[in-house]
Amino acid sequence: MKRLMQMVVLVFGLAVLLAACGGKSETPLSVSDKVSSTDLSAEQGGDVELGMTEKELVDKLGKPERTMNDGGRTFLFMYEDYQYTTMDSKVIGYSIGPEVATAKGLRLGDTKEQVLKQYGDEYYTLGDSIGYIDKTKRLSLDFKLKDDKVVAINLTSLALYE
Repeated sequence: MKRLMQMVVLVFGLAVLLAACGGKSETPLSVSDKVSSTDLSAEQGGDVELGMTEKELVDKLGKPERTMNDGGRTFLFMYEDYQYTTMDSKVIGYSIGPEVATAKGLRLGDTKEQVLKQYGDEYYTLGDSIGYIDKTKRLSLDFKLKDDKVVAINLTSLALYE
């Protein structure tokens, strides 16, 4: 089961990388004016802060289990509990693994109902995901759902979609 969850997180991370490649599909940034702002300031990516350099990331956490590049400006640095997305050598987001939770305690495997209870009704829907935008911090928190269960959780700077 843990291996399956890691694969789901990996696939979601790759989707984030591909979103950075452009295109005309809707993104959290393109739908941000359709929802009210949600305070996401308590969200933490482990000991890593958004805006850190790749060097600071590796200095803090050690060598990643794996890295991936889309051939462009974005990279994934994969560790056991988090996958960090970087763009232009700065951390701009992360996906959480099966052993960690959001600031409000949500984990992979929780239900859509639990997400709504913790984060509220001011969410956007993109494909199989629902998400929240912090307009002040310029962040999106995305919950990928399958059969109303959370299969991936990703926090990303809206700068990824510009």
